[in-house]
Amino acid sequence: MIGGTKLYASTLVTLRAVFSSVDVYPVDEQEGQMIVMASMATASEPEMLLRRARALQEHYQFRYPLPGLVAQRRDVHDVPEGELLTDDFAPVNLYETTAGARRPR
Repeated sequence: MIGGTKLYASTLVTLRAVFSSVDVYPVDEQEGQMIVMASMATASEPEMLLRRARALQEHYQFRYPLPGLVAQRRDVHDVPEGELLTDDFAPVNLYETTAGARRPR
């Protein structure tokens, strides 16, 4: 996802309303690129995630090193600038151009 827009904030709010765990992994904060992971399972312990990331990176040699991404992990709990998106309220075209509080430059 591209961070820094109201669509990004509202997507996080919507995911948080459905999933038990929502994490954000910044790939390139200057460009606003974020990986967002949502799960029904409770959040994993950071040390366990890091061990798993190291093993997967060693095996698959991903373009973006997983251990570095895991180290930047952010839990999503509260996103005050976002609004819940529903079938009746999803102004995606407007929100993707509306700057949020953390618009990248």
